Amino acid sequence: MLGRLRVYGSFVRFSHSVFALPFALVGALLAMRDAPFDWRRVVWIACCMVTARSAAMGFNRVVDARFDARNPRTAAREIPAGRMSSREAWIFVTVSSILFVASAAQLGRACLFLSPVALAIVFWYSLAKRVTSVTQGFLGLAMAVAPVGGWIAAGGGWRPEPAWLGLAIGTWVAGFDVLYACQDVDFDRREGLKSIPVRFGVRHAIVISRALHVVAIGALAAVVLYWGALAIAHRSAYIDARDLSDRVAATMNERPIRVAAMPMIASPFRWSCVAETDRALYRFTVRIGAESLAINPSHLIVDGYQSDSPSGIERYEKPQGKAAERVESASRDRRAQILLGFARFPIARVEADNCIGQTLVQFADVRYTEPGAARGTFSLNVPVECSAP
Repeated sequence: MLGRLRVYGSFVRFSHSVFALPFALVGALLAMRDAPFDWRRVVWIACCMVTARSAAMGFNRVVDARFDARNPRTAAREIPAGRMSSREAWIFVTVSSILFVASAAQLGRACLFLSPVALAIVFWYSLAKRVTSVTQGFLGLAMAVAPVGGWIAAGGGWRPEPAWLGLAIGTWVAGFDVLYACQDVDFDRREGLKSIPVRFGVRHAIVISRALHVVAIGALAAVVLYWGALAIAHRSAYIDARDLSDRVAATMNERPIRVAAMPMIASPFRWSCVAETDRALYRFTVRIGAESLAINPSHLIVDGYQSDSPSGIERYEKPQGKAAERVESASRDRRAQILLGFARFPIARVEADNCIGQTLVQFADVRYTEPGAARGTFSLNVPVECSAP
C-alpha cells in the first residue's frame, strides 16, 4: 500500500505542491484586506490547489506517455516504465478533477462555476505543444490562475493586485519553462513538437526567458509600489475618518471606540469608513484631500436601517433592553457564531420588538452591508422565540 502511494506521489510530483501552493495562498492573503479571514477557506483553497495540480500533472503524464517512452530523459516515468497503467492514470485524473470541483464548490458559487475553466486551462498546456510554439506561455497562464483563484476564493473585490501578481508568477514560470524546454529541443524537433526553443533556437530562447523574468520583476514591483501608495493613502483616510468619528461621537454624546477605513473600487481617493461608539455604529465616506466634513444639514446623520444615504453618515443603533436580550439568544446559533467570529464590525437588529411567537434577529458586518439586506454574504437572519430571555 505504501509503495503504491509512493508511485502516485512520484507520478504527479506531489512534493512540488508545496512549491506551488504559496501562489494561491498569496492571492488569498492579499484579498483579506477586503474580506474577513477564515481558516476554513484557507483549507479549501489548499485542497483546490493540490487537487487541480494533481489532475493537471496526471493529465500531462497520460497524454505525453508515448513521447515520454521515446525520450531518454523521461523514459523512467511511471507509465512508460510500467509502474502505472494508462487506465489507472485516467482514473487518478478523473478523481482529482472531481475533488477539485467539489472543493471549489465549498468556496462559493463563483468558484464552482469557474472550476471547469480552470481545469481547461491547466489541461490545455499538455496539448499546446502539438499546435503552437508558445507552449511555455500556457504553462505560465496555468500558474497565473493560482493567485487570481486564491483572491476570488477568499472573497476579494475588483483590484489590480491579483492581475499583477498573476502576471508576475505567469511570466516567471514561463521563463524558467523556456529554459527547461531547451534540454529537449532536439527530441521535440524529431517528434514534430512545438516550443519556443524549437521555433527560435536555444540562444534566442534564453533571451526570451530573460525578458519574461524582467516582466515578472516589474509586475512584482508594481504590486509593492501599489501597496506602498495604498498604505500612505490609508493613513490619510484613517486620520480623516478618526476626526469625523470623534466629532460625531461628541455631537451624539457617545464614547468613540474604534474606526476602520477601506478603499473603494471606483477611486483610491474615496474611502468607505466605519466607526463604532458605545451606543451605535456609523458608516460614511471620506475623500482624501477634501475639506473636513462638517456635521450639518448638508451631511446628515441618518438612520441606516431606514435610509441609504451615500452623502450622509448612516447610524446603526445597537440593540437595547428586550432587543438586546433577543440578540443574545440569537447569537448562540451556530451560524451566528460563525458570522460573529469573522465580522470586524458586527451589528444586530430585531425585526419586530413587539411580536408574538417568533421574530428575526438580523446580523451583519457593517463594513459590507446592513442587517436585513438581501445583497452580499455578510448578513444573516436568525429566528428566535419572542419569549426567549
